[in-house]
Amino acid sequence: MNIPASAPVAFSCQGFYEDFWIEGRFLGCRTVAWPDRAFGSPGQLEVALTENMTLRRGLKEVKLSASKDKPVKCYAVLNIKCGPQLRAGDVVKVLRSESEKVTSLAPAMGKIESILPDGRAALSHGRVEWNEEAWRLQLMERPHDEWKFPV
Repeated sequence: MNIPASAPVAFSCQGFYEDFWIEGRFLGCRTVAWPDRAFGSPGQLEVALTENMTLRRGLKEVKLSASKDKPVKCYAVLNIKCGPQLRAGDVVKVLRSESEKVTSLAPAMGKIESILPDGRAALSHGRVEWNEEAWRLQLMERPHDEWKFPV
């Protein structure tokens, strides 16, 4: 299947994680419940860790020792854990923070009508149609009739 270079691409969000680095050396990562800043290098923070932490590096869990007397100064970068690529017709769940769940008028789930070029997806649920940022979408169900084999 040939996809044009200008075609918008969106991936299912499987969660969020934070990487920790010291001078180009990867310390490890931890899962984050909800993003509190921009993703990638625009949201990079210089932090001083003052408590012991357990980080994940590859398949291992690594303990990072820190205290108020000897803080570990490092950089923290927030990232998205990506899943399968989203397509029109997929049923997705919209990820929202607790406060957004209370105030949002849009449904919590919907069907993707199209992927827009600005990084958003057009969703529908019954008679309700709305646009949502693609990083908030988590794949729930993919219709089986889309799996077509070449003849």
